[in-house]
Amino acid sequence: MSLSQITALLRETLGLDVASVGVSLIERAVKRRVNAHGLRDVSQYADLLQRSPPELQNLFEAVVIPETFFFRYPEFRKQYFHKLLWQNKSVGCLNDQLLFEMLDESLT
Repeated sequence: MSLSQITALLRETLGLDVASVGVSLIERAVKRRVNAHGLRDVSQYADLLQRSPPELQNLFEAVVIPETFFFRYPEFRKQYFHKLLWQNKSVGCLNDQLLFEMLDESLT
């Protein structure tokens, strides 16, 4: 079973909208789960997924929770933007005004 088959399994069994989270996020989550179980490759992990509904749920949560974590915890947002502000003063194409607006929005 390949990564695309694992992605299809998540979509078919748990209703994951792959387009909304992106394949790269799923790929990173699969790699973390492969390492967590001490497996050699994705095909071994795919075999585990087919035998273990709880592991399929764990993978689903590993994909979905990082996406929503930022929005569910205002304290995290405050810390994130404070760190961003103090470490980078300005970020890439963001100007300081936009950065301060982002910080202000995160504090409300």
